[in-house]
Amino acid sequence: EAEPSDRLHLSLDGYWSKFNDEQRLRGIELPLFWSAAQLQPGYQESGGLVTSGTYRGVEAVMRNDVVNRDSEIFAGGFNGAFKATDTLTLELDVSYSKLTKTEENLEIYLGTGRGGGVGATDTLGFTMPADGGVITFKPTLNYADPALFVITDPQGWNSCGGTVPNCQDGFVNRPRIRDRLQSIRLQAIQALDGDIESVTVGANYSDRRKQLVDQGFVLTHKNYPANTPVPSDYLFDPVSLDFIGIPGMVAFDSARYYAEGNYKLTDESLWELGRFRNSYVVNEKVLTGFVQANFNSGAVRGNAGVQVVHTNQSADGYATGNGVVTPTNDGDTYTHVLPSMNLSFEFAPEAFLRFGAARMLARARMDQLNPSVGYSFNIANNVVGAGINRSPWSGTVGNARLRPLLANTVDIAVEKYFGRGAYVSLGGFYKYLDGWIYRQDDIFDFTGLPTPGNVTPTYNLGIVSQWKNGRGGNVYGAEGSFSLPFATLTTALDGFGILGSASYTESSVREGSSPPIPMPGLSRWVVNGTVYFEKAGFQARASARHRSSFLAEVSGLSLARDRVMARAETVVDAQIGYTFQSGALEGLGILLQGSNLTNEPFITYYNNDPRQVRDYQNYGRNFMAGLTYRF
Repeated sequence: EAEPSDRLHLSLDGYWSKFNDEQRLRGIELPLFWSAAQLQPGYQESGGLVTSGTYRGVEAVMRNDVVNRDSEIFAGGFNGAFKATDTLTLELDVSYSKLTKTEENLEIYLGTGRGGGVGATDTLGFTMPADGGVITFKPTLNYADPALFVITDPQGWNSCGGTVPNCQDGFVNRPRIRDRLQSIRLQAIQALDGDIESVTVGANYSDRRKQLVDQGFVLTHKNYPANTPVPSDYLFDPVSLDFIGIPGMVAFDSARYYAEGNYKLTDESLWELGRFRNSYVVNEKVLTGFVQANFNSGAVRGNAGVQVVHTNQSADGYATGNGVVTPTNDGDTYTHVLPSMNLSFEFAPEAFLRFGAARMLARARMDQLNPSVGYSFNIANNVVGAGINRSPWSGTVGNARLRPLLANTVDIAVEKYFGRGAYVSLGGFYKYLDGWIYRQDDIFDFTGLPTPGNVTPTYNLGIVSQWKNGRGGNVYGAEGSFSLPFATLTTALDGFGILGSASYTESSVREGSSPPIPMPGLSRWVVNGTVYFEKAGFQARASARHRSSFLAEVSGLSLARDRVMARAETVVDAQIGYTFQSGALEGLGILLQGSNLTNEPFITYYNNDPRQVRDYQNYGRNFMAGLTYRF
């Protein structure tokens, strides 16, 4: 940072981060639904849900998985402000950032035999709690026996393109991401006399490029087709799964075993062309011009302005079908005008009425802009007279022409301040969503795409599932917050205080003719509360956050997104610390923090029935200690 003169202020900043996260994941898949396992007579049920019973013929898939995430981020920026006159300031801001990320999800399998119905099977009892918590099992096999559970393909999941039966002794998903963003912003701020205090005029240009390369590899042990016991020098002590009723499972150093070349990797894209369809390059170039007036007429102050946003988006992907991969690209340009206004009216001493209104924009996800096409061609329908209801073509398509989500929003709030640090605020909000992005059946033109045997299509249109802009919805609700230092009531309680907030939100979006759904990620109720003491260098606080159930988007097979309901949760955190105020240790601070002190789990479930648990993630309590020193 430099200030060569009273009129010129310059700053240059940079940031670099190298991050690695390694996880060891151990557990057992018990395929009770999609396998030969059979639920035995005599089971118990409650409200249409089986709550206890026994499965016979269970072939377990034991997992010793490893997740590695490596990312590197570089970001830099330059800002210059020049006071051209006493009332005119010119500003320039230039920035650049780049992310490189590789995520390797390594799956290593153990089982009792290669292929479904080959090895020893379990007769497995189970009991489900009435509220749908963690299911407990009663096994008859010893899952901690390394002579019984060996390296193999327990379910016969893959044939490596049809040539090698039961070849999947493991799998690795390895997506790679490159994301680059560069931008430049110019603006001029003119100070004025009168009710309008200043006017800001400027433009911002950004250029973003994101690339995703999706890779997946089948792991086949070098001893295939033999089943291979885990060598004793790789074995760990068995890992307890007592929380689900299984005393232990075979655990070994799968990361080292994999790294030392014990598996052959076969690229799944040789037969599964979906890997190409998941890969893409998306470019977004956005030019925004804006003007804003800031005003203050005494009782009323605020700002009003407008942005004009022009977007040029394009994307490259692949069309895959009939064993052929063809590069494809698409894009679009569009312009939106986004006005906004914010007002603050002091209608009584230390009491304010605030009002805001704006038209807002949120861009589609980059993966939704992927223009890739997955298609099939049915020769039996390639006849004279073929039409849209009996077309030879069908498929799944991305959409590089997606428009952003737009919303008209209104916010209003009343605030009252009481002395130093005390206030109460009540407000309401409404957002009309002008559109919603979801998969729709639509007509697509397949002209020019290859056909089996290069036959000539009699009809080039077909029905596809495609990301499209559709009907919108709305979000509305109310919120309140307060802060009360107890010194406002009596000096005897100086340093103590409490603060909190609560919001209630209703949301509804439509996806075609289906019933409305809530917006993913939004809870109806979110409540936060904190009690604290801060005085003479001491600080202590405890906080709780509650959110009601909500529609969540979680990671599914091959890292795809699944929509499921998430249960309500209440998370409690606390911290305590002291900063020395004098003496040799003046400026030294000690801080102890604990998060999720009640060990609240994260639970998702199916079919709006909390008993039908999809995931029960108990991620534990976290404790941290820190030291700071201020010169």
